[in-house]
Amino acid sequence: MKYQIKIDGEDVFDFDENYTLRSPVLQMELNAAGSLEFTMTANHINYDLPKILTSDVEVWEDGSIIWFGRIVEIEVDIYNQKKIYCEGALAYFNDTIQRPYEYDSYSYNTSTGDSGNEANDENQDTNINDVIDSEGISIKDFFEILISNHNTYAPSNRQFTVGVVEIADFFVYRKLDYETTFEALKKMCLDAEGGYLVTRKENGINYIDWVKEVTGVSDQPVEFAVNLQDISQIMDYKDFKTAVIPIGEENENGVKATCIDENHTEDYLTSEAADTYGKIFQVVQFSGLTLPQDLYEAGEKWLKDKQWDNISIEVEASDLSYLSDDYTSFKMGQNVHCTSTPNLIDKTLPIVKMQINLDSTSKQLTIGTIKHRDLTEIYKEN
Repeated sequence: MKYQIKIDGEDVFDFDENYTLRSPVLQMELNAAGSLEFTMTANHINYDLPKILTSDVEVWEDGSIIWFGRIVEIEVDIYNQKKIYCEGALAYFNDTIQRPYEYDSYSYNTSTGDSGNEANDENQDTNINDVIDSEGISIKDFFEILISNHNTYAPSNRQFTVGVVEIADFFVYRKLDYETTFEALKKMCLDAEGGYLVTRKENGINYIDWVKEVTGVSDQPVEFAVNLQDISQIMDYKDFKTAVIPIGEENENGVKATCIDENHTEDYLTSEAADTYGKIFQVVQFSGLTLPQDLYEAGEKWLKDKQWDNISIEVEASDLSYLSDDYTSFKMGQNVHCTSTPNLIDKTLPIVKMQINLDSTSKQLTIGTIKHRDLTEIYKEN
């Protein structure tokens, strides 16, 4: 595995004595800009190259760009060493403002062709430009408008081309009011509809994708006594549950099905965590289920998954791809299987944050889930 850092296309970090940096550390995080920090000594061959805000910075891994951004801070010490801090490309969207505009919703779902308002059914075949003129907009077109508005005021190397958009398309209500482009993307796209913003650079073009999920499974584990160096758990107990009452459909007498039968005498299930934290109940309705065994299995699965909804595991692990061609390096968004028997952890979760020490084999991973706010919370704020 080989890492490189380029500034304006020129090498500043490589495994060459002329291109060494002190403590180059890359921080990447889903739906965040991330950062790159390093120190450049006074005798570096490209010492005069870095320029605040105008220079383009890229981090390469084995010939591919894995992160790009710009320099936002240069600190020079008494020995003329430059400590340089860079921010990722998503931060470009903090530079531009979305002017006030209100888009009304037609409650029309373009994926199904169903309209929630019969009075608007006649508009189902309307050209999207006509709909925008009428103050209705689809979520995909709204996303593209935000990017287009940004590009209008951003310099060419800070502009983006919309790439892959996987979010289901439907008409929405949106109101812009002098938010930064990033605030609008975060609040009106990510928080409202979910998904992840992914920036990438190909052939000198900046792309932005809005994907439903960042897919992929790492072919290397994080395992105790193998490559796991350190571990800690962060858990949000606000919605933590240790017991579930699974409820099914009503019978002809209006009685809801439960999991009670000859094998299960209680209408609830508990996890092992109930022994430590007590029974913390949640009632869950499972539509379409009527048999006790089916409800028992559904409740068991829900309880197992629910306990990990608000957990993140921070691990420091050696990247086995340095040692063997049987493995590929960890990538952002990949699902990774983390096993640590002493810590009672055996779970597959996505990598949501990663710190790479570019001059070593160590990586610090945060695996867990990203929680998106409910749309009701967003409307309450407004």
